[in-house]
Amino acid sequence: MTYTVKQGQNLLDIAIQIYGDVSKVFDLARANGLDIGTSLVAGIEIEIDESKIVKPKIVKYFSDNQIIIATDGTDSQ
Repeated sequence: MTYTVKQGQNLLDIAIQIYGDVSKVFDLARANGLDIGTSLVAGIEIEIDESKIVKPKIVKYFSDNQIIIATDGTDSQ
C-alpha cells in the first residue's frame, strides 16, 4: 500500500499514524530507502506495510477522527 505524505509530516509522524507506534519509523525508513531524519515533501508517496501495524486501536482512533499527525512546527500564516 502507498501513503501520500501530508504537509508538515515526517517519518515519525507517519509511523505513529499508520503503525500506531513510533518504533516502526526504522522499518518505514528502510522500506523507502530513507534516513529517519529525511525531510519529506507533501504529496510524495511512500510504501506502507500494513502487516506491521503494532497498535491497531491507535491507528483506528486517528482514522475515525480524521486526525493527521504533522509535527513540522512551521507556522503557515
